[in-house]
Amino acid sequence: GEPLTERGPPSPSPRLAAPPAGTGVHMCCVIGRPEVSCPDERGAAPPDAAAFARRLAEVVAFDATLTAVEAFTEEIEAAAAKFAAAPSKLVCHLEQTCGEAAPSFWSQLVPLLASQLGSCAEGLREGQRHVHALRYLLEQSRAQSAAVHEAFRARDEAWAPKVAAERRAAVLTKRFGAGQVLGEKKARLQARHGANQEFQQRSDEATKAAEELIERKWAITGAMVWEICQFYTVAFKDASKLLRGFGDVVKRLVPPPSTESQMVPQDSIIASMAGLLGIREWVDKATSVAVPHDTSRPEGVASLALPARR
Repeated sequence: GEPLTERGPPSPSPRLAAPPAGTGVHMCCVIGRPEVSCPDERGAAPPDAAAFARRLAEVVAFDATLTAVEAFTEEIEAAAAKFAAAPSKLVCHLEQTCGEAAPSFWSQLVPLLASQLGSCAEGLREGQRHVHALRYLLEQSRAQSAAVHEAFRARDEAWAPKVAAERRAAVLTKRFGAGQVLGEKKARLQARHGANQEFQQRSDEATKAAEELIERKWAITGAMVWEICQFYTVAFKDASKLLRGFGDVVKRLVPPPSTESQMVPQDSIIASMAGLLGIREWVDKATSVAVPHDTSRPEGVASLALPARR
């Protein structure tokens, strides 16, 4: 005659060993039934955990690609800005100082040099539009990746309530009788149904978001690499023209006739660095201009003694 009411779970039977810690299972008891195992909301793993882990790993790998491209974008943008701005002070100084006191050819040389340096800077400025396109792709990809991570977080948060509702409903599915208990059972079963639906919806959303990003990641990566290539193509599109222009400047800058001691003193920094590429070429050129060809000297022997190449 005593009303049927739910009793709290007693201590685990001494005949049954408790499950290992961290397995996501705990021992619970149902009235009139032997002990059974059911998921623990604190440690149970959601279904398809391995598949979701693989999807998330691919998203994380794509995040690393975005980080690498972002670092490149910042560095190339800063370097291009410095490269383009570097000649301005030099050109301004040469324009101010190379007046009547300078050799006559400087009046033509400085504008030519300024034009070549300006063309380089212009190419770098034109290439900036591709840097901006890179930043747009990065921004959009970061937003899509963030949505995937948020969907996975929402799924994780929906898992614990689902497990709790399953556990509470599992107790009442083993016993019913009085109307009060049946009402409680109905409420718990409805809660379990709602929690299951919520978790399934979150799982579907996480799967959809991840698969959309994974499907597009190589297309996005390809678009970013394309923009990088376009940056260099635009920045150096006039490379052959610039090469000829700078070559004209170089031809005009033949070292002036002088004696060997005035051209390259033996104790000078240039002489000590003559083994380096570029320095030796300049010294050889200066020597050939400054000193007439000595037919008595064996072929290949320079008129200026230089340190051995390092």
